[in-house]
Amino acid sequence: MSALDRLLASYRDAAVTEREKGTYFERLAVAYLRNDPVQTQEFSQVWSYADWAKERGVDGRDTGIDLVAKLRSEDGFAAIQCKFFSAKHAIQKKDIDSFLSASSKPPFQRRVFIDTTEVDWSGNAEDTIRDQHIPVIRIGLEALRESAIDWAAFEATAEIKLQPKKSLLEHQKQALEAVEQGFAVHDRGKLLMACGTGKTYTALKIAEHYAGKGKRVLFVVPSLALIAQTVREWTKDTDMRTTNRNGLHKRSCVTSYAINLLRSSNTKAA
Repeated sequence: MSALDRLLASYRDAAVTEREKGTYFERLAVAYLRNDPVQTQEFSQVWSYADWAKERGVDGRDTGIDLVAKLRSEDGFAAIQCKFFSAKHAIQKKDIDSFLSASSKPPFQRRVFIDTTEVDWSGNAEDTIRDQHIPVIRIGLEALRESAIDWAAFEATAEIKLQPKKSLLEHQKQALEAVEQGFAVHDRGKLLMACGTGKTYTALKIAEHYAGKGKRVLFVVPSLALIAQTVREWTKDTDMRTTNRNGLHKRSCVTSYAINLLRSSNTKAA
């Protein structure tokens, strides 16, 4: 059992009511959004909905929004809902209706749904969030588990500590040296590494070495899952520091679906 799963189990054991259980999870979500390197690139401040509403002089009664975050790179806010369900619970349309309704107008530019389930949403729920004018981003258990936050330390003392960054292992150093030697005489090449040898991290170090701060790297992967993994791991382990609070400069993720959509509309992809 991971440190995060132990922490969630302790919340379930300690909570007397469902409301208390939800409050525990909201506190965890606040810690995650304020401290995870990926999330701190997206959000500059995080409040409970009640505190945010009080600051703005609006009605702070429960409307389905649990937290509010200030967007870092644009004006506006993200509305956030936290759902502490069992791992086998499939999110239903009724679970998200009030949240979507409450967050459907300005100043909300983004919606984030943080939950503890490990199964697909119901078909009706998926259909409801598809093609929403204000996009819905889901953060699930896997993303929480893979966070750079040391959940064991958080469980023990509620202290926020980040996991130490990786450093190059000997075989990864050799790979980087081989790339350097190859580029000394060629303008392109191919690096082959076995599964489990740290290709993503090695690629990060190569990108940092050749591109450096403020430059662009084209990183192509075959699935959305690998996009998410790469963004998470590169942000966590990069040695670059920019005007953002942590990690890499602002990145753009483009899927083959988006490119095909642009082509079908006779629009050029940048």
